[in-house]
Amino acid sequence: MGNEKAGFTVTGKINRTDWGLVWNTTIETGACMLGEEVKISCEVELINAGEKGLLMEIESGATTEGSL
Repeated sequence: MGNEKAGFTVTGKINRTDWGLVWNTTIETGACMLGEEVKISCEVELINAGEKGLLMEIESGATTEGSL
């Protein structure tokens, strides 16, 4: 449609116990309810709103310090 677009995917994993999330419980089969590994997946698509979009954002006061 002629719009300038950008997209990207971010994936990763963290160990929840590294962040102090250590709660767990055992289920009837003897296994732990929660694993230690947390998978993270994020898909982002950006569309350039141009000058008009930027002016609308500034006029509405939607911008905050440190925002992109």
